[in-house]
Amino acid sequence: MKSLVVSTLLLANALALPTSDVPSWTPPGPNDIRGPCPLLNTLANHNIIPHNGKNITLPILVAGFNKYINVGSDVAIGAGSAALTLSPIPNSLSFDLSDIDKHDAIEHDGSLSRLDAFQGNDHSFNPYIYAQTQSYFTQTTIDIPTAAKARAARINNAKMMNPTFALSTSGTSGSLGETSFYLSVFGDPVTGVAQKNWVNVFFQEERLPYAEGWTRRTAETNFTSLGAMSQKIVAATPNFSLPPGFNFNSFMH
Repeated sequence: MKSLVVSTLLLANALALPTSDVPSWTPPGPNDIRGPCPLLNTLANHNIIPHNGKNITLPILVAGFNKYINVGSDVAIGAGSAALTLSPIPNSLSFDLSDIDKHDAIEHDGSLSRLDAFQGNDHSFNPYIYAQTQSYFTQTTIDIPTAAKARAARINNAKMMNPTFALSTSGTSGSLGETSFYLSVFGDPVTGVAQKNWVNVFFQEERLPYAEGWTRRTAETNFTSLGAMSQKIVAATPNFSLPPGFNFNSFMH
């Protein structure tokens, strides 16, 4: 595994420059699989990771994160390593998007765009759920206070609809990471001001919004920036309590 991580990092460095040759977007076909993560689904729809959603490796993931959305290798390796543990094949070096559809592993309650597992289909985009989130996006941009309100409202609604609702430490990381990610990649990793139409395209179509004017950010999104962004989201959320043992310094690890 160590040699795989080293080779993965070298590949990421080789692809560190911005690029405009983004693979075209194609929706999943009848034999393609998708999971509960909008980002991985989006990358598959662009064939940045395998379009069929199968046999995704760390080098593929790190290269795609770095080259097309400027997300650091630490995030790619962290997310990819977590996904590998969910593969039904012991010690597998690849995973399928269906592998990560396991409750409270990467998927979590209170998603911005999905039903909770208790309610049924927790892996497909749900227009009704996202409409709740989107109702808070009343301006052309989404700032941290707005994003925090939208997230808090979704969690409160999920609590009312799901008698088994729970956010563990990993679920809290995933929930905060979900909001921190879209503010960073479709806005800025520091200021967190994202363009609403870009965010909507990402969630609703699972597509990178190049046609709408988005480009790969010049500042990298990584664990450090996501942790800092999450702290700002928590600070902007009244009466928000973190689970015992939650540590922003080990955010999403």
